[in-house]
Amino acid sequence: MTNFVGLLQEYGTLIYLLLFAYCALKSGLLPLFAGYAAQLGGVDLLAVIAVTFAGGYLGDEARFFIARRHGEQFLSQWQRARRGLERAKRHMEHYGKSYIFLYRYTKGMRTIGALPVGLSNMPWA
Repeated sequence: MTNFVGLLQEYGTLIYLLLFAYCALKSGLLPLFAGYAAQLGGVDLLAVIAVTFAGGYLGDEARFFIARRHGEQFLSQWQRARRGLERAKRHMEHYGKSYIFLYRYTKGMRTIGALPVGLSNMPWA
């Protein structure tokens, strides 16, 4: 275990960058392991919390922006994806803000769940 903590301390900045990128792309177990590593003293707990929050928030914002900016162009090229995203878009329009909370916590939906939000007429704020 001492070797593990030593590795974490040696590659601290890289660990935080990896955690940020992971949280920007998806949710999963890595933030839990980072919390455990912080408890062992390998990384800073406040930095883990900040990086995890920033990665999750900015990742969702980036997916929203990409869908808002390029979503219709993407859908025009991929008919199969269009059906699924149109269905999700209808759910978004029907359930509104509740959809945002629901897609974030459904296994496997976090990565693509922001796309229908970006395709809807919901304001950015």
